[in-house]
Parts: sequence; C-alpha cells; structure tokens
Amino acid sequence: MAAAPYSSATVRGIQQDFFTFAPREKYDLVLCLQVLEHLENPGDFARKLFETGKSVIVSVPFNWPAGACEHHCQDPVDQDKLLEWTGRKPVYSAIISEGAHPCSDRLIAYYRNHPLSAEEAMSLAA
Repeated sequence: MAAAPYSSATVRGIQQDFFTFAPREKYDLVLCLQVLEHLENPGDFARKLFETGKSVIVSVPFNWPAGACEHHCQDPVDQDKLLEWTGRKPVYSAIISEGAHPCSDRLIAYYRNHPLSAEEAMSLAA
C-alpha cells in the first residue's frame, strides 16, 4: 500500500489518478518538476496541467543523452520537444546548470493561461 500524501494544517494532500482529477476551480500555480521525461505519453499529461492550473511551471532534464538515465523514456528533451508536448510556447524559459556533469542541465518553462499585464511583460523583457 502506498504511503498517504503529505498533509498539514495548511496543505491538503490528494492521491488519485491525475487524468481523472477535476478540481472545483483552477489552481493558481501547478508545478511539474522532473516528471514528463518518465512518461510514455507526456503530451496528454502536459495538456492536463493547463486544465488544472492558471499558471504552470515545468522542469525537465535538458538535452540529456538517450540512455543516460534508465528511468527516462523521452531523453533528449529540448525546447522543441517541450513545445510538441505542451502545444504552446512558454511565457519564459531558462536552462539551468546544476554542475559540470553532462547530465546536470534543466529546462524550466513558465506558462500562463491568461495574458501578461503590461508591467509583467516589461519585467520579463528586462
């Protein structure tokens, strides 16, 4: 039996099939960190993220060679593959390096389901 999800006085843990999950309203922010590269069909999962949240942050290993991690079935992942999965361009993305090892780069992408304000757009352009 799987352990119960984390819960606290301010956090309600939920454990269920993500594809059947239907929140009453969209969450302000949904995080998907180091998940998509493990899935046989990451596109369906990625699109479900946008149904669930107003803003979405996705992190995936960036350009790790195929076979570098035995649990990844999607490597290498780059911006084009993430665009294919999500069907949209991120508002902002960055490649973060966690070290000198060839498998240390992460692609982090931020998406919104609503337009940026003029102030937000200027802030991102700076």
